[in-house]
Amino acid sequence: MKLSLPVIAERLELSVAVPLPENASEQLYLPRPIFYTGEKILRMDTLYLCRGQDLPARISLEERSALICIGLPEKTASDKVLTNILIMDPSVDIFKLHNAINRIYDQLEDWEELLTQILQTAEPETIPQKLLDASEKIFGNALALLDPDQKILAQTSSFKINADDTEQISKDISRGDLLLYRLVAVPSKQPFRKGDLFLLTILAQFLERFARQESGIPNSGNPQLAALFASAIDSGHLSKRSLDSELKKINRTAQGEYELCVLMPETDSDAPLAELFAADLQSEFPDIIVFLHKQSVVAVVNRDFLSDETEQRHFIHFVRQNSYRIGVSNHFESLYEIRRYFRQALAALDIGIVEKPEEWVYRFSDYALTYIFRKAEEEFPPEELLSPVYYRLKEYDAKNNTDYINTLRVYLKNQQNAVQTAKDLFIHRGTILYRIKRICEIGETDLKEPNDLLHLYITLHMMEDPKEKGESNE
Repeated sequence: MKLSLPVIAERLELSVAVPLPENASEQLYLPRPIFYTGEKILRMDTLYLCRGQDLPARISLEERSALICIGLPEKTASDKVLTNILIMDPSVDIFKLHNAINRIYDQLEDWEELLTQILQTAEPETIPQKLLDASEKIFGNALALLDPDQKILAQTSSFKINADDTEQISKDISRGDLLLYRLVAVPSKQPFRKGDLFLLTILAQFLERFARQESGIPNSGNPQLAALFASAIDSGHLSKRSLDSELKKINRTAQGEYELCVLMPETDSDAPLAELFAADLQSEFPDIIVFLHKQSVVAVVNRDFLSDETEQRHFIHFVRQNSYRIGVSNHFESLYEIRRYFRQALAALDIGIVEKPEEWVYRFSDYALTYIFRKAEEEFPPEELLSPVYYRLKEYDAKNNTDYINTLRVYLKNQQNAVQTAKDLFIHRGTILYRIKRICEIGETDLKEPNDLLHLYITLHMMEDPKEKGESNE
């Protein structure tokens, strides 16, 4: 589940020094927090915890980064205005804060899981009432579900309808222009919190899924086309004539510019709702071809969509809001080759989730090198693929308590720029030049031969990155 900073702030029972800015984002987009560890850039859609004194003099902000800071930052400037920042009292313990925030996530994730279980296992006629009952504690107020004529279909025990109650909040649940239900909350026990309206959206989504189940789950826009693609992925065989015929119905051709996305639920509890999510995705983005393949949802995206940055952002946000991750293939020019690009997207997802679990979108182009290494390791053990230069340096480091491998790693990362390497390692440029000279002597290399350099790049990429260290003993 993802939350907003206002939802977290409203539910924290710890001392706040400076309240949230009025323009703090109320959209539910933040995963669980991470500790700030000196990053120069606060990443997009990430919530950091830190002490004000630990922030550097200058930081850069990606879009929708967020920060909960204990004590005021000291002389910290940023390249953009940080609107999503909550300043806690300096007396707050950072680990107690971390635990308190995670308890909020735990409570709301337990609620979401309970709603999922109700939707999957309860008798259909009892589902609306059970969804409301399971949600009353979350809101701390009364809830009701009304039909288009304002007739109460389900309600919690403390609900009392009052037409003049201007404090009530509501969400309409519709299909197209047809109003199905109105979900209403009234302040029966406590005042509303700003985040309640956004949490009400989550409950409304489950009621919408219930409505879909009652009327039958809609297929993707073209079930015949979806079946052709699914069959091609499984068997490798595709009737070009049949594919061309189905594509013609939606004014498409097999030739063009495409990319393929494989979407996997973040948790196993979301997997049974994949059909509902696929239907929602197809409805929200009618120009994308959506179909199911085993436990994943597959989206074939065309060139027009790819050229619209706003639509791409909307797509990623929609997928994240539904707790799915995205593996993305390289661009390709023929839908006849869909199986190959499905495998690319799936490989990107498999590797990306392990290497960068905090992210949500994984492109095959970013993980192709790792994929190559994995395939090579299927035939040879990793130690047989490493550069001899690496082994010589490793042996020397172990015997002499030096750190030449890490120096070489940073030096190559900086394209053999000694000045930048010295800055990154916080040591003098002369020390770097001395180390590089010793690396060449010990490793028996001049760091100029292209094949040797390529082998070193591959070796260092294959090996786990060590933590950055300060100046070594030599």
